[in-house]
Order: sequence, then structure tokens, then C-alpha cells
Amino acid sequence: KDPETIIKIFGTNSLNASMIAKLETMMENQVNIDGIEWPRALIKNAAGDIVGCVMRKINTTSLQVMCNSREYYFHGYNRIDLVKMALDYLNKVAKLHELNIFLGVEDLNAIAIDAYKKVSFLNLERMQIGDYPYLPVLNAVTAPELSSELSANMAGEISDRYVVAYTLFKLLFLGRSPYVTSHLQGVPVDKLTAFRFPENVFDPMVPPKDEAFYIWSYLPQYIKEAFISSLSTGYHESDRRKTVNEWLVLMNKFLAEITNPAVAPMALELSPSRAASADSSNSVECKLCRSAVSKIDASVTDGFCHHCFNQRGRLAKCSCCGKTFLVSYRDIKVGGDDSPKFCQSCKTKFMHTKTISKCHECNRSYVVTEGDELMYGSEIYSRCQDCLKAERDKKKEAEAKVDSMITKK
Repeated sequence: KDPETIIKIFGTNSLNASMIAKLETMMENQVNIDGIEWPRALIKNAAGDIVGCVMRKINTTSLQVMCNSREYYFHGYNRIDLVKMALDYLNKVAKLHELNIFLGVEDLNAIAIDAYKKVSFLNLERMQIGDYPYLPVLNAVTAPELSSELSANMAGEISDRYVVAYTLFKLLFLGRSPYVTSHLQGVPVDKLTAFRFPENVFDPMVPPKDEAFYIWSYLPQYIKEAFISSLSTGYHESDRRKTVNEWLVLMNKFLAEITNPAVAPMALELSPSRAASADSSNSVECKLCRSAVSKIDASVTDGFCHHCFNQRGRLAKCSCCGKTFLVSYRDIKVGGDDSPKFCQSCKTKFMHTKTISKCHECNRSYVVTEGDELMYGSEIYSRCQDCLKAERDKKKEAEAKVDSMITKK
């Protein structure tokens, strides 16, 4: 029995023909790179069936476990350590890509940290190796183009850009997702298209300026822009995502700046207790509360700070139930001044499908929700939303003409 090795036993559900072929290929193509934990030999049972593999014994803790118990595991760490770990992670991903191995999914359980704060990759057999596809992980994040049911389930350098950016974010924010998660009918749903990180605010959730906001404020502008480019605009536009090499350049620059003796002490803390002071040359005042807003953020939020952009706005009448409610400046920007406005109660009703009908006017099939029934009444069962809206718009135009004629008289 070798004290330097351990035996890893696979679950019966994971050992299909494809996995066995992948493991045999891995045995034929041994990789000896520090931090890439490659299986050394296969283990078979008495019947000759493969049941596991021999692995090098290492004393590490998965990044997921560390983030779940951060007060215990990250004791003695500072932000410089996280940036160095990010660089170590990026260098090892670059080596994997050189070997035609792709991550496929974001999996903090596959990233291990040792006592020297060095990164290792575990569970290599779950990654995409050559023509053998990666294995999906329950609730794990992958690039949007791979999450479709129509996807061929094959990762690549482009899809890994998204996974790398997502993992870097969770590393710097100690496990926090870059997306706020809402719950619709009890199902968690990530809100993907917001104007800011890390608190992508969508009603009814308006998180306070908390630890994540403070961490974000101490990141250099080029790191913020890289995250926004990779995870927000890059969600659907894959060419906007930063490559591993681009991240290496940015993180090395970040390391040089954060190790400068002149850096603010709170910038080194894992959990800063307040936001960074704004750079007057790179910020403007919020149009409402006069707090500092970076120029790049202000260009997106129309000059508001994120708090005012998401929590303040104008009163509007719900297009469905007629109640008056506050529409945030963010929703006004996204939807436009002329778009229908719905209160939160009615928004929920539009998610509950009642039936499918066929329009008597345009002959197309359409879904009828509880919100449609409340908004249009029984007419919604005979005519679709587009036809009913067109009729209402014509009535409004006619009423407006009558009003203008009365005014002229």
C-alpha cells in the first residue's frame, strides 16, 4: 500500500461506456503537471470491471468548502492571496487548454487549495478531454450556449472564457455569485441582464449596499470592466468575453498595484466594512443623492448612483390592474417611457398560464395567462394580446383627436 496515493471509487451511475473509454485514454496519455491531479492507474474489481482509479494523495481543501466556511478557512488570508490564487488558477487553465482539455462547467469542488495557498485541479475525468465531452454537474454554471437542450454538449475555449470569468468572480467574492437569484414559484432564477455587478437588482429584491458592494468598490476599473464584458455583455456576445491570457495580463497588473505600499489598507481586506473613496477624476455626482458614481457606471445609469437607479423612479399606473406604483429609473430605461408598466403583483400573474387559445382575428395560437385575463377580461379568450392592444391603441388615438378638437374650439 503506497502512502503517497489514494484510491478513488466512482459511482455506478458515472461509469458508462464513454467514461470508461475516457479513463483508458487518460491512462494512455499520462500528464505530469504540478497542480493537475491526473489519475495514475485504474482499479478493477474481482470481475475485471473498472471501479475506480489511483490518485496522488494531496492535503487540500476544495474551494467550495472554503467558501462555505470562510471564517475558518480564510483566516489569515488577504486580498493579495486571492489575486495570487486567481493567477495560479489562470495559469493552470491555460495549461489544460494547451492539452485540449476544457472545463465545461464552473465547479468549485474541482478546485482545491493547499496549505501554501496553491491551486490544484481535481476530477479531471469530468472535464472535456479531446473528443470526450465534459460531464454536467448538478446546479453548476456553464456558458449559456452550452446550457441549451439543443447543445451538442461540447465545450471549447470560447465557452471556457465564461466559466473562467464566473469562477474568478466567485474567488474574489468568496463564493458569491455575480448574479442575484430571485425565486419564481419556488424555483431559483438567476437574473442575468442587469446594469451592474455584483448586485444585479431586479424588483422585488433590492439588496443593501453590503459586503459585495464594498469589495466591488475596491476592484480596479479594468477588472470591473472585464467582469462586465465577460459576464454581462458577454453572456450572449461570446466575443466580448476576456480570454485566459487577457485575464492573466489584468490580474498581474492588479497584483502589482495591490502590493504597492501606498495602497489603502482596507483594499487588502477580504471583507471591507465600507466602500472605497471615489476618485474625483473618474467619477461624477448622482443626479439625486449627490453620492459619487464612476463615470462608466453613470453613462449606463443616466447619471444616477445604483441605489437611486434601482430604488427611485416615477409613479405610474399599472397597465393591468390600474393601481399606482413606483417604477424605478432602471425599469424606465429598460422598457422605455411608452412601454406598459406592471406592478409586481400583476407581473407574477403573467407567469401563470391558464390556457392556449386561437385568435379569431389573426388566426394565430397564443398563451393566455392570469394577467391577460385580468387585463383584457373575457375578450382574451377570443382575440390575442396583439389584436386587443391594437384596438385599444386605435381607441386612444381617436379619443386624443376628439380632445384636441375640443381644445381648439
